Amino acid sequence: MAKITPTVANMVPKYEAEVAANPTSPVSQIGLAWALYGQKRYADAVLAFEKALGLIGAHGAPGPELETATLDAHYGMALAQKIVGSKSQAVRHFEHALTVAEKVENRDRRQMMTKLIKAQIAETDQGEWGGFTRPA
Repeated sequence: MAKITPTVANMVPKYEAEVAANPTSPVSQIGLAWALYGQKRYADAVLAFEKALGLIGAHGAPGPELETATLDAHYGMALAQKIVGSKSQAVRHFEHALTVAEKVENRDRRQMMTKLIKAQIAETDQGEWGGFTRPA
């Protein structure tokens, strides 16, 4: 049997099947959302991230896996909202992601994510990326 190499094109069906098999799994839903984002189906990605965030909220007290899922879902939602033009929603989700990122135990990941998210907020709000204005 031929091995199927994962590509953006075949990841959406993979995650759709995973979501169908595990409909209450925020991790599966986030995988689908990122696959849709990778296909530049940003409006669909927003809906999938929204569903993931609802599933996360339904799980109650967060453990390490749920904290990672929360960070990934808010960050992905923010990126997708930014692209579809909902900048105020994007900033709101970046700020949620930042709150979660600041609590990440792994120091390197915490520092990387907080810097990245702060730069995204600055660019979304003021058009500047980490103190540098992007050329038009």
